[in-house]
Amino acid sequence: MRILEEFSSTSPNLTLTELEKKTGYGPGTTHRILKTLTELGYLRFTAETKRYSLTFKILNLGFSAISRTEIREIVRPQLQNLASITKQVVSFGILDQVDVVYIDRVQSNAFRLGVDIRIGTRIPTYYTAIGKSILAFLEEKKIREILNSQMLVDPYTKEGIELERIIKELKSIRKQKWCYSEPAPAIRVLAAPILDQYSNPIAAISIAGLQLNSTKDSFIDENLNHLSHTTGQLGPALSILGSCENY
Repeated sequence: MRILEEFSSTSPNLTLTELEKKTGYGPGTTHRILKTLTELGYLRFTAETKRYSLTFKILNLGFSAISRTEIREIVRPQLQNLASITKQVVSFGILDQVDVVYIDRVQSNAFRLGVDIRIGTRIPTYYTAIGKSILAFLEEKKIREILNSQMLVDPYTKEGIELERIIKELKSIRKQKWCYSEPAPAIRVLAAPILDQYSNPIAAISIAGLQLNSTKDSFIDENLNHLSHTTGQLGPALSILGSCENY
């Protein structure tokens, strides 16, 4: 517990040496604890920087400072503002193993989507704009591991989706830093990832609207800047949680 408590919004990424100094534990003890916490999925180790960071699994421990409730308290005002500006439905989701889990959702006062997505809803990553936005910023090995563990089938047409087609799309999403999709009849969705300072994905936000109210191009033009601004603001605020790659 002591080691986990050393992570904060001002120190979201720490090295073994830094944790030794903060906790007063010896190098052997610190290393064993870090190894155990990483294996259990509570910490993520980035080999390039030799730093540890918290993952979303830490939420299961109920820490008051980073509990699910507090995450929603941080995110919800931004979602409400985005929904108010865009007059669309705004959602916030994370990657949990191979699925996207919706953590919060704000309906626009202008209209309500007919799609029944509630807080806690799980949807395969490959078929959601939020999921693709997160997947695009994972290492390709991890991407393939996640996709190969799912039945890649369009839920509406029931037709199979080629793995390499998704990989190609994810490369494009990574380059442009946003994803557009039409996951259900009459619905448009635009999503973008929330990234930490190392461009690792923390979560993603989507904006959804009705096709009859816009064209694809106008939907993107009217909402992309607002979406990018919101994800950019939330990145530093949520970076204490680390990326979702190992969660």
